[in-house]
Amino acid sequence: ESQRSIRGQRMKAWLTGHLAEQHPGQRDTAFIVSRIEHIDATLSCPPRPRAALVGRYSASFNDPMRKREVMLYLQPGGEALMTTRISDTKPPLEQDGTWGVSSDGRLDILWRQLSAHSTYTVTENTLTLSMPKNLQSDHDTFVLTRNGPADRMAGTQGQVILWLAGISAAQGFKFSTDTVTKATAIADIFRTPEALNALRDSAVAWLPLAPEQLRTDWPAVSTVSDLIALKRLGDQRDR
Repeated sequence: ESQRSIRGQRMKAWLTGHLAEQHPGQRDTAFIVSRIEHIDATLSCPPRPRAALVGRYSASFNDPMRKREVMLYLQPGGEALMTTRISDTKPPLEQDGTWGVSSDGRLDILWRQLSAHSTYTVTENTLTLSMPKNLQSDHDTFVLTRNGPADRMAGTQGQVILWLAGISAAQGFKFSTDTVTKATAIADIFRTPEALNALRDSAVAWLPLAPEQLRTDWPAVSTVSDLIALKRLGDQRDR
């Protein structure tokens, strides 16, 4: 009854032992265990990204109102982006998350804004989400099929980074878009008051920023992630 683990599960363990040569005359070393002090099956390792699952996945289905097109991007570092297009004339809805593979081989995605998890069964090039029984749906499962590599410039993040690159280049400073992430500080890209003013002036029309946002939200912008949030908000306001 105390056995809570499953075959192949990683667990926290405390070991006593020593390092020794794995093969005589070679530099490779091995940890020789002399005693297992303690194993705690309740402390399993958190889900970790797995290189084999990195890529772009998609699915299309009809709900009672319209056709939906879903794209899921699993990035190598553990970032996830899901976009849902429900209109040909409006930008897709976006959701950010983090992903990893649990000890039982399932894909787990934490959607940060929702504080919710989605758990997918992994098969070759497909991810299958079992739909909750209390959710009204014509399907018991939701299947995403891999159809390409992950694109770090997908969605609003890519649009914002390219926008920043264009403004920066106009100010006489070019940077590689590969070096910019959500955590990049705006002050690290626009290092003069003139450059920051140019960014603000462009943001009014491009994000776009309402007058009240320019007064209250813009002073709080410090990272690329903040700009992504404002761009998404502007896109939703125009719906």
